[in-house]
Amino acid sequence: MKLCTKCGANIDENTKFCPDCGATAETVTSPDTEAAPSAEKTDFSEKISQLNLKIIVNKENSERLKSAYLISSDLESIGINSTINELSSEEMN
Repeated sequence: MKLCTKCGANIDENTKFCPDCGATAETVTSPDTEAAPSAEKTDFSEKISQLNLKIIVNKENSERLKSAYLISSDLESIGINSTINELSSEEMN
């Protein structure tokens, strides 16, 4: 196994890109050169936790409502807060 120096994920020896962050092979090192979490990564995580994305959706379209709630759930699973605003067609204009 290798360790990605960009995000710290374990990756297979023959992998060309990190599956977590997409870093190319040049940014990948062996586990013997342990990469400590950088201040930049910690700062980024803090900024992500402070986000609150607004999802505006037409409440008269049930498929889009379902999608909005799925997206909101996915965002929550990665630590991003979101608010869904359900608007009528008139309010959307």
